[in-house]
Amino acid sequence: MSALEFSRRQALALAAIGLVGPVDAWAGERLPLPQGARGFDFLFGRWRVAHRSLTGTGSWQESRGTCTNRPVMGGLGNIEEHLIEPASGPFRAGAIRCFDPGQRRWLIWWLDARAPDRIEAPMTGGFDGGVGRFTGETDLNGRATPMRFLWTGTETGRPHWEQAISNDGGRSWQPVWSMDFERIG
Repeated sequence: MSALEFSRRQALALAAIGLVGPVDAWAGERLPLPQGARGFDFLFGRWRVAHRSLTGTGSWQESRGTCTNRPVMGGLGNIEEHLIEPASGPFRAGAIRCFDPGQRRWLIWWLDARAPDRIEAPMTGGFDGGVGRFTGETDLNGRATPMRFLWTGTETGRPHWEQAISNDGGRSWQPVWSMDFERIG
């Protein structure tokens, strides 16, 4: 089984778990969470999101959106759903995250309703001092390209997320998308 097939199966399984209902409705007794598993607790709830993304022409596009995030699997995972409203028309997307207690790291899959058949290998990483760092690769014009996610402001109530790519093997990073979150519930 290829890494892509494995990732797709994991992501779909996590999505199915998240879609069956609230975790407390069927999970039974809560188990203690391992160190590092509470990294995304700051994100649970409803948010207004300001998006800023780099277009193919090199200019920046600003758009708005909303987001909800909730825990699954007794807190070892979470499901994030977005409605993003750029000038080109609204679309839905989301993240599925799962904590690996053995490796003490998070795995993140991104799903985009505009390309529902595309699920890349997960981003991996964790939090240290309120900053989340996650790395992986994306297919950019047929070439595996290093990618990084950074979460900052996680302890402020106004978290910031940034996605960046590297054209030099990770020595330098070019931001390509950011999200600023404002809690609405």
